[in-house]
Amino acid sequence: EGYAYPNERRIEGPFGDHFGYYSLSEPFPVLHVTAITYRKDAIYPATIVGKTADGRCMDR
Repeated sequence: EGYAYPNERRIEGPFGDHFGYYSLSEPFPVLHVTAITYRKDAIYPATIVGKTADGRCMDR
């Protein structure tokens, strides 16, 4: 849980993407976290991005 101000931004990056390139640093919205909740046996959907050891992209 948290809140964000409409015009508040901070520089974030650079980040690597799944094609092996880096994005530039850019301003992104800021989230001020006020609470973290959890449950037993939670489901966490996630995607692994990046190239494999042999150079293939994971999302293809």
